[in-house]
Amino acid sequence: AYKGRGTPNQCEHYRALMVSSILAKSAHRSLRAESMKSFQTYRLPLQIGGLAGRSVAQGAHCLISYASMCRRAGKSYGILFVDVKQAFYRLFREHIVSVELSDEAVQRLFSTLQLPPDSFQDFAKELAERSAMEAAGSSPYIQAHVREALHGTWFKILGSDRLSQTKRGSRPGDNMADILFAFAFKRILQKVLDQLQQEGCSMQVESLGIAHPYPAQLGAYPLVQFDALGPIWADDLAVLVSEATAPALVAKLQYV
Repeated sequence: AYKGRGTPNQCEHYRALMVSSILAKSAHRSLRAESMKSFQTYRLPLQIGGLAGRSVAQGAHCLISYASMCRRAGKSYGILFVDVKQAFYRLFREHIVSVELSDEAVQRLFSTLQLPPDSFQDFAKELAERSAMEAAGSSPYIQAHVREALHGTWFKILGSDRLSQTKRGSRPGDNMADILFAFAFKRILQKVLDQLQQEGCSMQVESLGIAHPYPAQLGAYPLVQFDALGPIWADDLAVLVSEATAPALVAKLQYV
């Protein structure tokens, strides 16, 4: 739909509206609930977007708690906020669920990204790896339905008779859009986390081993360490970084 400002022949001056039948919405709502079962164990630590009973306020509390723990330990800390532009529209559906692509389709998709020509082999290898839903252990039945939901999607601009078929994105506005994006985002961020760890950049986070509103009253309580980038809500990410000294912190933030 045209926003009412700017030139009508530019896509950025239009707002996408998802139009779906009631039957499709009902089916996708059920499919989302089934997909959530495998995502619960697949997600990254602190990835809370899309989960039932979780709110963005919990992500904010994670940041406050992290800052408090670093201050008590005498560490320098920083938080790097990342917001991926048009993330729901740009992600590769092949990251979500496996799709057989011809060589022509891979080359066409590669050309739309305007990447360096010498990176084509890495790009093709990335698409050929296991999809997020496959890695999460989703049943073939669920994967087949998700694959079908992402097949043959299109959009139309008001005032134009032309239909445009879409090959990327999780279909923002659909019941499944957020959880499908969460699957793909986890797959991508896991690779980022693994790469940082391999290069000697520790991303460990320390936390209480039990849930308690007033841990200081316990006297002694267990602490656990786990690898995590930070709180993740949809396409928003806050990367938690700490070091013993301020100069080391600046260097680590720049590296990340």
